[in-house]
Amino acid sequence: MNMLLTFHLMFLVALSHAIKLTRKLEGSGFHRTLLLEFSDISDSENLLIQQTIPSSAFVDPYELTSHEDLSSVKIAIREDVDVEKPEFLSAPFDLRISFNLTASEPIKSIRIPVHLRYHKASETASHAAVHFPAPHVYRMMQAADRKLTWTEMSYGDTSELHTTVPVGYSPHLPVIALGTCLSTIAFSIWLSIALFSDGKAKTA
Repeated sequence: MNMLLTFHLMFLVALSHAIKLTRKLEGSGFHRTLLLEFSDISDSENLLIQQTIPSSAFVDPYELTSHEDLSSVKIAIREDVDVEKPEFLSAPFDLRISFNLTASEPIKSIRIPVHLRYHKASETASHAAVHFPAPHVYRMMQAADRKLTWTEMSYGDTSELHTTVPVGYSPHLPVIALGTCLSTIAFSIWLSIALFSDGKAKTA
């Protein structure tokens, strides 16, 4: 009974400390920025965000460690991220972002560079849809036994973020393959002639 009461109180406290989180996808093409913007900050908070990155996208772990805008936050990725794999060979993974909010900051912004993966060519569509689900946001709280625990909190809009990525048109593949082969052959012939002419000039 006491445990249920404790969790109920923690839930009410988490709701009473709700903040506002605005999310946007900035940029165009295959390279975007996931913007997380916090406002209505009434007190200092230790927060943890769990954001699922869909199979259609990825974040580069090495890029995150050197990004200036992320120097004040800690980011953890438990899975190995292969930045070369296409969408149909990839799986979604979780990005965990922990940081501190203070009431002295009216707005706290976090910009995370994300990249969209290549998709399979399509016979009908020129673009594929990419969906970023709403994140889970947790604040650190002290339980009745004085242990620290992460408690999920509300933050306003929980809709998905949507964007699109261009995909190849599969009926064009034979034409593209033929063009690639002809270009390779033409370049090989030009390179052979250039090397032969250069060698002949040196011997002369």
